[in-house]
Amino acid sequence: GAQTGTSNSFTVNPGAAAPATSQVTASPTSIVADGVTTSTITVQLKDANSNNLTTGGATVTIATTSGTFTNTVQDVGNGTYTRILQSPTTSGSATVTATVGGSGITDDATVTFAAGPATKYVVTPASFSVTAGTVVLVTAQLADANNNAVSTSGKTVGWSKTGTGGSFA
Repeated sequence: GAQTGTSNSFTVNPGAAAPATSQVTASPTSIVADGVTTSTITVQLKDANSNNLTTGGATVTIATTSGTFTNTVQDVGNGTYTRILQSPTTSGSATVTATVGGSGITDDATVTFAAGPATKYVVTPASFSVTAGTVVLVTAQLADANNNAVSTSGKTVGWSKTGTGGSFA
């Protein structure tokens, strides 16, 4: 039959780090593409049953497809590892990946590099070599300090010319 009673106390420890269940996260996930702003990348090691590891000492690498890291991987000592990703000056995104013990962690993180506040217009002609009397399209794109396009609508652009000849259609 069934027995009841109280056992001695015991400790349950997570198993070895498992690349398939460990996690890679970024905070924040979107930063300004100004060459200065940063995002903290965190790797949380987990065992095969998705239990968080609670001690450090693993060999973890963290890599990115864009931007630069300002430090080496930091072992926080509690199963997490961090690295600081600094934005490039061009907008876009980065995929951040990691390994533990040389094996790729299945999870990854995406960091978006967004244009900063609008500071200027970038004016571009469709052609730089135009025959007199022909039409050339000239566009103006609102941009940040690093020439990243800023998608702000409702702005009015006034055109003027200097010198003789030419006109606006």
